[in-house]
Amino acid sequence: MTINDIVKETIQTLNAQKTPLTPRNYQETFCRIASKYGFSIEECHTREKYIRRLNETLQADIGKYSVNTLDELLIYLVSSLNRLTLGNSGKQKLVTMTLVKNLLEHIAAFPDKKSRELASASLERITRLSDLNSLEIITQKWEALLAERDLNYLPRMQQLAQSRSSDISQLLDQIEAMLCSSESQQQLAEMAETVVASLTPSLAQTLDDEIATISYTLQNSPELLYQSEIQQDLKKLIEKRIRIDKEEVKERILSLDEILSEVSS
Repeated sequence: MTINDIVKETIQTLNAQKTPLTPRNYQETFCRIASKYGFSIEECHTREKYIRRLNETLQADIGKYSVNTLDELLIYLVSSLNRLTLGNSGKQKLVTMTLVKNLLEHIAAFPDKKSRELASASLERITRLSDLNSLEIITQKWEALLAERDLNYLPRMQQLAQSRSSDISQLLDQIEAMLCSSESQQQLAEMAETVVASLTPSLAQTLDDEIATISYTLQNSPELLYQSEIQQDLKKLIEKRIRIDKEEVKERILSLDEILSEVSS
């Protein structure tokens, strides 16, 4: 028995049964006769080949129905697809997948390198291959990442911010405010030193009590520079410091005159 013999018997069988010689009728009859004579023709096992490519859930479900031909397999798949997209369960799965993609897009923008890279890889895999095996692989990778993650950064940030908030954005704002405050304090301290220096008489050997008091106060509390009352006092004390220097100059000139007079006499 050869392939040509099977072809000949197929045509004879169809003619004897008065069955139209259509491609479908021919293939079904040909495969049945080939199987009878022990021939294994690849084209006759297309249905089984496609079924093996489906996931285990669909393969088990197909076993509940009479799916004997490739056409019947296509009808089953179309029906399953319609149930998936139109049924409540199908809608829920689609919404869930959309939500997962949106979450991954957000995670892909995270500053954490490992999370960002895995999110990008997961998005690419879901977009290209949304079969069950791909989703299981992605799930396993996320579980492995979570198992190895060191999540103690939150307590460290709370300690830096001196806050119990669990909102990272809020903690960052608080840390930034503290850094800015620290920088402002440093600038204020430098400004206070400059002001104190401007209050110190240039020529007088002793420091006026009033000037000494406010100089000490500003060195310990530079933020007082923002108070209008202190600012007014500073203006008066600067004028006072100028008067003290002028008086010191006059005294020194008088002393110099006396010395010159003694030398000349």
